[in-house]
Amino acid sequence: MRDAVEVFREFLRNHALRCTGERDEIVRALAASKKHFRIEDLVRDLTARGMIASRATVYRTIPLLVQAGLVRVAESVPGAEYTYEYVYGQEHHDHLFCVRCGHHIEFENETIERLQDQIARDNEFVLIGHRLDLYGLCRDCSERLERGESITIPGHAEEQAAD
Repeated sequence: MRDAVEVFREFLRNHALRCTGERDEIVRALAASKKHFRIEDLVRDLTARGMIASRATVYRTIPLLVQAGLVRVAESVPGAEYTYEYVYGQEHHDHLFCVRCGHHIEFENETIERLQDQIARDNEFVLIGHRLDLYGLCRDCSERLERGESITIPGHAEEQAAD
């Protein structure tokens, strides 16, 4: 597999955009961490590592990384600030997102994959990809609700356990 920095540099050249050391550093940092991130978290991580990349450069680079296929938008909670995920060279997986605390779980399930393929075939649809994000409450948030604690879910009225 080709190096992510070289893949991104090729994308930039093909789109008549500048290849810079700062952009290279951003790609290397993402490839090393391979975790979900918010742009501000990435800026802090880069600064903590002593990497030289301005906030503006990071904000301008992330959409380019999405276009290049190295990163994808991974919205953890509907309506909340976007999170992103480094995907270059990663195996396909799906997500469970807690709508209260933002905790996420990555999972693979062959039964779901086969079912999606079958649905596509049944509808005479050529499937070239998919994204499955399931939203709900993680174990900790569910237990809090079961104990009768009120919890706040963004975009919903305060929830309380049923009596």
